[in-house]
Amino acid sequence: MVLIVSKGFNVLPFRPGKADKRARLALTAGLVKSGGVLFPAKGAEQLIAQIVHFGRERHDDLSDAFAMLVLEARAKYHGAPGIYFF
Repeated sequence: MVLIVSKGFNVLPFRPGKADKRARLALTAGLVKSGGVLFPAKGAEQLIAQIVHFGRERHDDLSDAFAMLVLEARAKYHGAPGIYFF
């Protein structure tokens, strides 16, 4: 993390707790299914592939980062003006 901060990126720590990658991703399924999380028409193909094929893909770091981002954003910003979660 020190290298990222030294490059000028704003980094916030995230503690995933006791949940594993599969459990974290499962917690985002309802938000994705309900349209509470939207993906761009182009540019997220690799992320979507990791989510859809979780457990069968060789890599799963994007899907885990996605899950951590969605869960943290929902916990921290739920009810904030201009941010909607369904």
